[in-house]
Amino acid sequence: MRTFETEYQLKEWREIESQHFSSCGKAYRGQNMSSDVQEQLLRLINQLDSELTLIEGGWGNEKNILKQLDNMCEESLPPQEYESWEKINELLKNNRKYFK
Repeated sequence: MRTFETEYQLKEWREIESQHFSSCGKAYRGQNMSSDVQEQLLRLINQLDSELTLIEGGWGNEKNILKQLDNMCEESLPPQEYESWEKINELLKNNRKYFK
């Protein structure tokens, strides 16, 4: 699952990717990457590494996924929509009890 931070970093990278790489993924010759682009790639790599660490550390189990999803909804949804998410989340939890 991608976090908001990863989505943001990927979106920023995708906006400038065509300036540095061809459609088949080959880097253009004779072009030096600016320090801004290098720093952007480093942030993206670090963010992806952080998410992989979370997944490998047990983030991938169902309870942790719901918790992470809840955190993302809380930070990105307006209050009235977040209240709707809370109701959906409770419904999911209640329904999941019957599957165990």
